Amino acid sequence: MNAQTISKGPYLIYPLDNTQMTVLWQLSATSSCTLIWGTDLTYSIGTTNTTEYSTSTHQHKYTITGLTPGTKYYYKVSFGTTNLTGSFTSAPDNSATKVSVYGWGDTRDGATNPEKVTTAIDAEIAAHPEYQTLITHSGDWVAADAESNWTNEFFNRTNDAHLLTMQATLAEMGVKGNHEGNGVYFKQYFPYNYPNVSSGCYYSFDYGPVHYTVIDQYNTYTSGSAQYNWLVNDLSTSTKKWKIILLHEPGWSAGGGHANNTTVQTTIQPLCVQYHVSMVVAGHNHYYARGVVSNVVHLTLGGGGAAAYTPASGQSNIVITSTGLSYMRFDFDTDTLHAYAMNDAGSVIDSYTLINATTNVENNEHKSTDVRIIPNPSCGKFDIYCNQDLRGSDFEIYNINGLLVKKVHNANDVEKTSIDVCGQDDGTYILKAIIKGVPITSRMMLIQR
Repeated sequence: MNAQTISKGPYLIYPLDNTQMTVLWQLSATSSCTLIWGTDLTYSIGTTNTTEYSTSTHQHKYTITGLTPGTKYYYKVSFGTTNLTGSFTSAPDNSATKVSVYGWGDTRDGATNPEKVTTAIDAEIAAHPEYQTLITHSGDWVAADAESNWTNEFFNRTNDAHLLTMQATLAEMGVKGNHEGNGVYFKQYFPYNYPNVSSGCYYSFDYGPVHYTVIDQYNTYTSGSAQYNWLVNDLSTSTKKWKIILLHEPGWSAGGGHANNTTVQTTIQPLCVQYHVSMVVAGHNHYYARGVVSNVVHLTLGGGGAAAYTPASGQSNIVITSTGLSYMRFDFDTDTLHAYAMNDAGSVIDSYTLINATTNVENNEHKSTDVRIIPNPSCGKFDIYCNQDLRGSDFEIYNINGLLVKKVHNANDVEKTSIDVCGQDDGTYILKAIIKGVPITSRMMLIQR
């Protein structure tokens, strides 16, 4: 009989290098362990013996190196007669343009059975192995930052078998919420690569075409602070096509639990506009909500299992809300992002499309003498003419930050397609269409005043 049992894990953290993956686990007592890994169930690539790095917590951690980006690996942790298995897909190549990433948050206390969410995610990955990549957590992992909460809630080994599967197969990168308090156990279990932990649990990482910036809202992040200065440098120096900010308290949400965070509105939002951040992903309110402010998408992903809140109607800048358990999948593909919010049954409750905010319209504009936009500029109504048969063509209009604002299908008109974008903000918009197999991209100017 083993003198020790598994307490937590195995679970995964992405160590910011696409040739590496960190495997972590905790035992109930001191023991040496063996970790083996490979590209199949023979685990033939590597083996190592581990010892606990803390005698008081009996935690083990090992970073596997020498991985090939975008490749599936299997691993096994053994101690005594116990064997625990898992798998992961190493992070994509730095030049990758296509990747899918999950997101969820507010899993604390499990009042509404988060296993329904993890069951749905595990089922998706089983059906679509390409989705086995990474999941982000938008904070409030547990009800309080105490050992008993982490054991009984987020790492619960009794009530949530699908959570254990998800933790063993998806690297999880997240932000500290208000319920993590001063973060003693949060940092113990999620030792991310914090550049200056004395000024906060903030960090950033690249994942294929995406750059994630993670903000600690429980340490100062107003102008002039160490975290703010780091944030400006992080956003201004990233060359990735997609920039996403991950934090806990949303700047724009739908009430019903917590008010909007005004520091996000006054400090973070201007930086989003300046540095072409596509999305701000938050939690805190226990539901799903999507807002758009100055072409920046603001998400509330709080449906991970905490007791549900009821969103208020008529909230400023909020496009849609949904109560109940939820999670998201973000599918990045070249210059396009398709985002899907789903309930615990895996059914889509909201979806939207973005094109890359940093795409240079001038350099990517496909001009054709066959296509004319009249008038252009316009006060809101545009007519698209072409000497090709336009029937069966789809036309999409994006704002300059890449958010799809209008989609029109031409079913019957041979020569003309009319598009009405009245009510949108003044400025430059991008028309995308494929006409008889030829891609068309052109600018449209909306001037209503």
